Amino acid sequence: MNNFEKTVVTIPDIANGYCKGLGALGADSSYVSVKYTRLIDGSVDIDSCTKELYPASNRWDYVVSYDGRAYYFEVHPATEGEVKMMEAKLKWLKGWLKQNAQPLDEYPSGTPQFTWVHSGKCGLAKGSKEYWKVAMLGLVLKNRLSLE
Repeated sequence: MNNFEKTVVTIPDIANGYCKGLGALGADSSYVSVKYTRLIDGSVDIDSCTKELYPASNRWDYVVSYDGRAYYFEVHPATEGEVKMMEAKLKWLKGWLKQNAQPLDEYPSGTPQFTWVHSGKCGLAKGSKEYWKVAMLGLVLKNRLSLE
């Protein structure tokens, strides 16, 4: 059992959600590129694990641990109208980590820590007000999560 799995199983909300490799991502694993697959410590589908506990919340999608560091990412359409939704999802994640998943909150984070992986074409123009808001939130907007 690696450190990431040990951390995940101590958190009641996601204790049964640990998967080896990118297994928790299902089809969304296509949005992740990995330099060395042997360095993947595991993954958790936070959204699926917490759906029944927080049905009315804007839950975050995934966390992946790579080389001992946690990377949180959300696969979501990137349009101007979705910025508020992503803000709510990130706020939920940060609150959940502090209140309900403190061991994961204390687990080392990768860079970037929070990534918005846009599904489909990106509808946010670089330099736009919405694009800057995303950056100010601490979200990195990409077409895939690259783990190197």
